[in-house]
Amino acid sequence: MTALDALAPTTAALHRHIAAAVPPVPSIPADDSPRMLKYIILEAPDGTESVLLFSRSLQHRDALPESLRPISAGFVILYDQKISVPKIGSDTLRLDPRPQDHQIISALLLGTPVPQTK
Repeated sequence: MTALDALAPTTAALHRHIAAAVPPVPSIPADDSPRMLKYIILEAPDGTESVLLFSRSLQHRDALPESLRPISAGFVILYDQKISVPKIGSDTLRLDPRPQDHQIISALLLGTPVPQTK
């Protein structure tokens, strides 16, 4: 067991799960061929939020890691160096996107800062 496992077993397990199961984040296409992914915003027991991006061929419920609470879910469209998060949620999780999901996903894919809220 590593120090990270001892300090944050759920977060460490999530990172291992994502690293093993999720392919690298695709680049944003610079052409006219949009790509669609699905996402889930997860909340760890300590309250931190993480983004899980995955193939649209999977259902949201099948991509959900155990022991983490989903707080929003939906779709991401990557096109022409832009990101769009439509207001379409997950039927299988019965969750909708939140207004801040676009900023969180943009931070992951583009490296833009996420405003901190309290």
